[in-house]
Amino acid sequence: MGGTRLGKTMKAQASVWFSRLVMGLALTACFSSSRGWAQKLVGPLPPARGDVVEPSIAKCDKDAADYYNTAYMSARDSVTRSQIETLDYPEIVATQKRKLKACVQKLDARTFAGENLLQLVRKYVEVGDHDAESAAFNRYMSAPGMTDSTRVRALLAMVEYYASSPTAPLQHSETYSDRLDAAPNVAFRMKHRAHEMLFSRYQQSDIDLGSQKHALAVIKLARNVKAQVRSQAHPDIAPDGIDAAELMTMYQTAANVDGNFGRELSALTLLEEARRDHPEISAALLDSAFRSTVSRLKLTGQQASAVESEHWFSAPDGMRSAKFAGNVTVLGFTAHWCPPCKKSYVPLAAMSDSLSALGARFMFVTTYYGFVGSKRNLTADQERDATRLYYQNRKITFPVAMLGDGYDSVKFERGEMPPAFGAYFLEQIPQSVIIDRHGKIRRIILGWDAANSERIPALVNALLREK
Repeated sequence: MGGTRLGKTMKAQASVWFSRLVMGLALTACFSSSRGWAQKLVGPLPPARGDVVEPSIAKCDKDAADYYNTAYMSARDSVTRSQIETLDYPEIVATQKRKLKACVQKLDARTFAGENLLQLVRKYVEVGDHDAESAAFNRYMSAPGMTDSTRVRALLAMVEYYASSPTAPLQHSETYSDRLDAAPNVAFRMKHRAHEMLFSRYQQSDIDLGSQKHALAVIKLARNVKAQVRSQAHPDIAPDGIDAAELMTMYQTAANVDGNFGRELSALTLLEEARRDHPEISAALLDSAFRSTVSRLKLTGQQASAVESEHWFSAPDGMRSAKFAGNVTVLGFTAHWCPPCKKSYVPLAAMSDSLSALGARFMFVTTYYGFVGSKRNLTADQERDATRLYYQNRKITFPVAMLGDGYDSVKFERGEMPPAFGAYFLEQIPQSVIIDRHGKIRRIILGWDAANSERIPALVNALLREK
């Protein structure tokens, strides 16, 4: 489950408010795919992608790179400077990948062994030949003389490879993670490392169920070890410990995904289990970390709070307030700078186009951030105008409320947000609130998993059929 967190970072209290405004920085800082760290844990790893150890693999890489360079230069030289943006670079890249795949598939895997074979496995991942990847890896694992330690290192290395690759299909990583979990006599820290790496990748990719799976796996592992708060005095967690801030993020993420699927009771139960299973974490710290999550989960079934604003875009003249009885409503909290929010614009605009005629309505809520795109140091009027244009350019034709009177950096740094944000216990964006025709909240969905494009219309249609 993805999303961009709002508010201040809790420092001494080992907060779970990791900001995804710098998406990948906070999570990557906590859960980065660190090759050096893994080497200290399990010894030397097989060569990573890019370390050429087999000449025939090197030739495939070189031939594909040569094609790209030649095609790129030829295309660039064939147009004038004014036409440069019209070049079909994606097709050049796609052809390069096809050539690389064709070359790799001609290699005889039977002639590879040891670390060279594992390098070929990674190359199969790169070109998307999962069947060949699986067969080659299994042959590597069953080679004569292989030790349990070497097999475990190979499994962890493959998890690390998938977690660090922006293009490798994450679903295939589960095979290696599951096999590592099932391997006998594998240290807690190795399993934990695998799950936290994949958790981070699923979070960055906004995939709810993957994030939850690996969050729950970390929680399961941590039930038998003590959680420790990372501090300046003790920045490293002992081998038999786990960072309390990380652990609470895992609980919170797993609970939020349950909430996204309408399993609020299950989510609340999970957060209570954190208290039961980890008495070493203070109740005050858990209360601080989970307060907004618990409050937001308990909003389901309650009356939705009205949204009040002096400034609306794409709304009827004179609109100052949105109340929710009478219509099925999708209320989205968003911001122009938020990467996962941007993923939601096209799907939500399409939903509005198709469902508005059936009686559903869509609204956005945003506020002032002191800038829009490259425009900085804006007055309130300038920021409103820039924000209005921003959403118009993205084909958002339904009402957008801009809360507040202008950007106040002091209040923003203190985490003082508009009242509507507090009424819906906003911690991260996008946040979509689904409201029935009686004005009651029926679901709150955090982040923007691509599957929301189907989940939200299905829920809205079900609510439209209710009396």
